[in-house]
Amino acid sequence: MRREKEKKFIKRILRRIGNYYNYKVGIELTLKCNLKCKFCYLGEKRNKSQELSKEVLFDLADEISEANILLVLFLGGEPLLRRDFFEVYEYFYKKGFFISIHTNGTLINKEVIRLFKKYPPYWILISLYGASESTYRKVTGDAEAFRKILNGMDLLKKEKLRFKLIFLLTKYALNDIKNKKMQKIIDRCQVPYFINTAKLITGVTTSSKYRVSFEDLNRMHKLSLRFKKAIIEAEERLEKRKVDKCPGYLFVDSQKRVRFCQILEKPAYSLSKWNFKKLLDILKETEIKLNCPCY
Repeated sequence: MRREKEKKFIKRILRRIGNYYNYKVGIELTLKCNLKCKFCYLGEKRNKSQELSKEVLFDLADEISEANILLVLFLGGEPLLRRDFFEVYEYFYKKGFFISIHTNGTLINKEVIRLFKKYPPYWILISLYGASESTYRKVTGDAEAFRKILNGMDLLKKEKLRFKLIFLLTKYALNDIKNKKMQKIIDRCQVPYFINTAKLITGVTTSSKYRVSFEDLNRMHKLSLRFKKAIIEAEERLEKRKVDKCPGYLFVDSQKRVRFCQILEKPAYSLSKWNFKKLLDILKETEIKLNCPCY
């Protein structure tokens, strides 16, 4: 009940701000990552040293704020790997943004928790590729990553920081679902979660061989009702995305370009030549046909 009241209160505030209150800006803080996922969408770009400078990010925060956007998503690579992450995060927070962080969860330690306790994020989104060390060894090359994620989630839970789980289901995770290891993670955390079965991208090539079909999932027995509901919701999202364009979203990559999609390289607009308000007008008024390969 309290969460619903909070949402309604925030929506009332946002409606008074302007036409772009429900738009979101995703910012690629770094291309570096501490894992080596087989299906990483960055492809050959992963772990390249190119990053937006701290000064560029501060200017970007000012421009986004002037456009009356409140929702910001930090992602990468692994955003917590950025050396000046704390400084960048604090600057954006003090500008009044609702900040979400999309992370693999392995680098959430006591120092990160102290930052988030002082400046609470809107949401922490943790991607899960499985629910066992053996699965993480196959997917990421690091079996220890799974233990680190569990430790990080326990810290978040202890400090009552809001986080969601994103189950990126691949064929590697099927055994973890069958053996109810995924369900144990859900029971352990007691937080919101959703299932992502979108086609996985390596560079610009669809790696559909890793994808789990809804037929595979629906054939499984003894799944919890909640997990089955999450599968149905994922299927409905997929069908909706086939006919609708992605919701209002601008993505700023490490090359100082703004795109309408995190996956597709085009169209792309240089931040040196375009301002955010103009790009928002384009996004709002134009029916953009992206031909997104995710679905």
